[in-house]
Amino acid sequence: MHADDITAAQDSNAGQLALVVWRGHEARVVPITGHPFVLGRAAPADVVVDEPTLSREHVRISPTRTGSLEVVDLQSKNGMRVRGERVARAELQVGESMEVGGVMLLLTRTPPRRAHDLGELPLHRLLAAIDEELARQELTEPTFGRTVTVAVVASNARPLRTRSVDRRAVLDATCSCWLLPELDPRAARAMLGVERIGLASSTEARSGGALVELARRRWSDEATPTLPAPNDATPTPAPNAAAPNAASPNAAAPNAASPNAASPNAASPDAAADVVAVSAATRATFEQARKLASSDRPVLVCGETGSGKELVARLVHASSPRSRGPFVPLNCGAIPSSLVESTLFGHERGAFTGATERRLGAFERANGGTLFLDEVGELAPAVQAALLRVLETGRLLRVGGTREVEVDVRLVSATHRDLREESDEGRFRLDLYHRIGVLPIRVPPLRERPEDVVELARTFVRRAAERSGRTPPRLEPDALQALLSYDWPGNVRELHNVIERVVLLAEDRIELSDVAQHLVVASTPHTPRRPVQTWDLRARLRELEVELVVGALEVTAGNVEGAAELLCVPRRTLAHKMSKLGIRRRWDRG
Repeated sequence: MHADDITAAQDSNAGQLALVVWRGHEARVVPITGHPFVLGRAAPADVVVDEPTLSREHVRISPTRTGSLEVVDLQSKNGMRVRGERVARAELQVGESMEVGGVMLLLTRTPPRRAHDLGELPLHRLLAAIDEELARQELTEPTFGRTVTVAVVASNARPLRTRSVDRRAVLDATCSCWLLPELDPRAARAMLGVERIGLASSTEARSGGALVELARRRWSDEATPTLPAPNDATPTPAPNAAAPNAASPNAAAPNAASPNAASPNAASPDAAADVVAVSAATRATFEQARKLASSDRPVLVCGETGSGKELVARLVHASSPRSRGPFVPLNCGAIPSSLVESTLFGHERGAFTGATERRLGAFERANGGTLFLDEVGELAPAVQAALLRVLETGRLLRVGGTREVEVDVRLVSATHRDLREESDEGRFRLDLYHRIGVLPIRVPPLRERPEDVVELARTFVRRAAERSGRTPPRLEPDALQALLSYDWPGNVRELHNVIERVVLLAEDRIELSDVAQHLVVASTPHTPRRPVQTWDLRARLRELEVELVVGALEVTAGNVEGAAELLCVPRRTLAHKMSKLGIRRRWDRG
C-alpha cells in the first residue's frame, strides 16, 4: 500500500497519524507514513524497542484507508492483547491502545496545522502597539518578568513560528519589522528560524521607535563569521618552511594512514566554509578563539565528539599572524601506535623496514604555521614525553636520525577527555597537560546552543542539495521542531549525517516523518532503561504530559504562549494544564 492511498494519514488539515510506544516510563513517537512496518526487539525489525518481552519481529503494523492501523502478530512468544484478551490480529483506531509484549501502543493524531494571519500594519500603528506592550510590561514585570522583543527581517522572510509574531509593518523595500511580545531575543531567534535577523528587547530601550531603530541597525550589521575551506588554497610557506621536495603530508610513514586519514575526524569543507554562530554560546567561543589567536602560546580545545573542535582550531589559525603558513591537522587516535612517532616527527631513510626515503613528520610540515593534534589524550606515554621535549626546546629528532631539526610551530590540541582527570589517574603526563593547556577553549555541545540547530540544518540541506545538482528541499516547521527537540548526543556531526540521509530520500519538502525515523533510530542506544513501576495508563499519561509541557517551556525559555504554540494547544488550555499538573510559572516540576 502506498502513502498516497492513505488519505487520512497524509491530510495536513487533519493532522498526521502517530503511534506512541510506551515501555515502562519511556515513550517514543513513531510517525505513520503510509507504509507497513515491523515492530520488534532487534533487527531486522523496522522499529526497534529494547524490551526483552518482545520477539525479534513481534508485530506487523499497516495503515488502512480509513486512518486506522491493522496490527498482526508475527507468531511472537508473548503475543499481543486488546483489553486483556490475547488476539492474533487487531484494528487500532485513533485514541485506542493495546499491549504488545511488555509495551503499550497508542494510536494518536497530531493536531492540524493552524493558519495565522500576519497582515501588515502602517508603521505608526506598529510603533503604538510596541509602546502599548512596553507599558504593559512595566505593570507586570515585577510578577511575570515579561519581555518585549522587536525583530527586523527581510521583507520576504517566512517565520518558523508565525503565532509568535503579534504585529508587523514594512520599513522599506528590503525589510519589515515584527513585534514579539513575551519572548526574549534568544527564544525569538530559535522559534522564528529566520536566517538574517536583527533583534532588540525591552531591556535595551523604552520606546517603540528606539527599539525598531536598534533592531534595524543590527539587521544591517549582522554577519556570520566565515573561514576558508581546508582546500581553498595552498598556504604560502613560511621563510623557514620545509623544502619544496619535502614529503607531502600524505606520506608520514610507509603503510601509514591514507592522505586524508591524517585527520579522519577533520571538519568537512562544508563545515569550514559555513560557520554558523547564531547562539550567544557559539559567538562567545569564536570570539575567544580570535582573541587567543594573537598569542603564540599553545591552545587546548575541549568539547564532546562532533562538536566542532577542529573548526575552532582553524579559526585560531586563520585569525593568527601564522594564517599564511600551513595548517596541518592530525588525529592522534587514528594513527597506529607503531607509526605515531614517525607521523609526528618524521623518519630517516633506513630507520626501519620499508623506510626507503626520508619523510618529514607533521611538525616539519607545519613549520611556520599551526599543527592541530586532535584527540591528543590518545597519545601513548612515550610519545607524550617526546612531544613535551619538542614543545620545550623547539627541536625534534626524526626516527633513525642523529641530528636535531629546529621547528617553528604553533600547537593547537583538542580532546573530548578531561585531561586533568586523566593525569590524576596516571594516563596523561601532568607536565604535558600544563604545557598544552595554557590557553583553553571550551566548545559547547549542540544541546547547549539550540539556536544553531535550525541554521546548521538549513546549511547542510543546501550543500547536500548542491552536491546532488538539485533544488534544496524546504524544511517544514514540524521537521525543524523535531530537530530542535532532539538532544544530539553526536553533536554537529550527527546532525550533518542525519540531514545528508534525509536530503537523499526527500523530494521537494522535508517533513516530520522524514526526520523522525532517523532521530528515533539514532536515539535508541542513548535511552536509559528504567524498570517498570506501574501499568497504570493514567499515571503514565500524566508523566508524559509533564515531560512534554516542561520540555516546551524549556525550549521557549519559560514563555507560555510560545510553549502553547509548540504543543499545538491554546494558551488558556496550557495554563490550565500547568495548574492541574502542578507546574509553576517558573516551569519547575511541582
